[in-house]
Amino acid sequence: MTRTALARASDVLALLICAGWGLYAAGMLEQLDYNFDEGVYIQQAGFVREGQRPYVDFFYHQTPLYPYTLAWVGAVAPDSLFAYRLPSLLATALCGLAVYAFARRLMPAPAALLAPVLFFYPPLQWFGLVALPNAIMLLLSTLGVLLVFAGRRRGTLALGSAVLVLAVLYKPLAIAAVIAVGAFLVAAPSQRRKVPVVALTGAAAGAAAWALLHLASDGGFTRMLLLQAGRYSGRGGFEIMSSFAPFQAVMAEHGIETAFQWNVHEHTRTYFTNGWRNANLHLLLLGLAGQLVLLASRDTGLRRAGWLLVAWWAAPFALSLFVWEPNWDHYYVQYIPPLAIGGAALLERAWRLETARLPVRIALAALVCVLVTGPLQLRQRVDEYWERSVPDTAGQTWLTFDPFLNFLTRTHPACGLVDPFNVYAEASLTANAEEESLARYHFGFDELIECLERDPEIKVGIGYWGSWFVDDRLRAWLDAQPCGRVIPVRRRYFF
Repeated sequence: MTRTALARASDVLALLICAGWGLYAAGMLEQLDYNFDEGVYIQQAGFVREGQRPYVDFFYHQTPLYPYTLAWVGAVAPDSLFAYRLPSLLATALCGLAVYAFARRLMPAPAALLAPVLFFYPPLQWFGLVALPNAIMLLLSTLGVLLVFAGRRRGTLALGSAVLVLAVLYKPLAIAAVIAVGAFLVAAPSQRRKVPVVALTGAAAGAAAWALLHLASDGGFTRMLLLQAGRYSGRGGFEIMSSFAPFQAVMAEHGIETAFQWNVHEHTRTYFTNGWRNANLHLLLLGLAGQLVLLASRDTGLRRAGWLLVAWWAAPFALSLFVWEPNWDHYYVQYIPPLAIGGAALLERAWRLETARLPVRIALAALVCVLVTGPLQLRQRVDEYWERSVPDTAGQTWLTFDPFLNFLTRTHPACGLVDPFNVYAEASLTANAEEESLARYHFGFDELIECLERDPEIKVGIGYWGSWFVDDRLRAWLDAQPCGRVIPVRRRYFF
């Protein structure tokens, strides 16, 4: 088979790998354990469908594109969890192809097939399936890095820069990829000619997006950015979370006193739970070793790619340790593309070593077979099937402090409260806002009780996440309610 025919066959196989993973994941999409933020995004997408605007009609603490994406999906199937999670699944499958395209520039096409296999391997890919902006952000940031790295024409470089800006508009975590690309272009002499096009395009796209969002939100978008900037510069995020009793319990159990200690703990939990059986750790070790192999290569192009992979991994890692506070495991999906590419480079080099005799190659082939089964580990994140043995609650109004619980029961969130970590009680983000335009979103205990007493038909169902917001005052009020108003919620997520 000629080299061109082999490359074409590898391209088809890459497509089949990504499509096969997507079909497999689609089969369990509705049964995966849920993330609290999913409910927030789904309910806010409903606000957008009703014609409301983030930063104007409701508080929104992220960049704005994701609720609009979910609003479009929800217009087709507003009660379907599968539909809300489908954009994440598709984005993750396509990102696997982008990872393969990057790896093809560093190694023979058949070996590059290892990159998407490794990309789908770790359990962290659970966050590429649930209704969070992570997957779309990761797809766009990976495409942006690929276009800037591989691009030689101005149009390609400009497109890559614009795509990186688009990734940030889905989730600000993508700033790490922007930093990585910028550092790589400035540090690599052969790449510095790209800096003017990439920088000017990125600045123009960012300025245009900011101006448009500023005008569309009557200045609310800018005020939100300033509030978040003050939060991170003042190191306020960890302090806010430390006011919640469940968070305090974890801190006490692990001797955590600072945001940095929490961030280290979260990395340790993600990569070392279950010891050597942890597939996240497998990818980390393979990926970092592969990046070192590339840096040690005699080929200038491979060394240059190795430095980009290092920057692409190190930038989000540094931000997750020292800037985002507290950070969470779903931030670490950003590590997966550069680690998967590095891991593929390591396995390809090990196969080609002159000392790699038959037993070594058999062992490598067996390892690849294990890697192919990686997506099966997603089953570790599957809890029980959603229990539907609940009364007909559709159309009722429930206070849950957990908007996903409202979604499951087809109930309306009481008092419009769908984002309690940011708008409810003294510890919320809006409680610390000095501007009246932001402080007006704050929803305190007195307002909540007034709302509940104004409408006796509101039911109260407090599950695991809702318990974070039940203090002594609210508990006393709940204890005084007549029989039937407070609905018991059994176990963590189910009735």
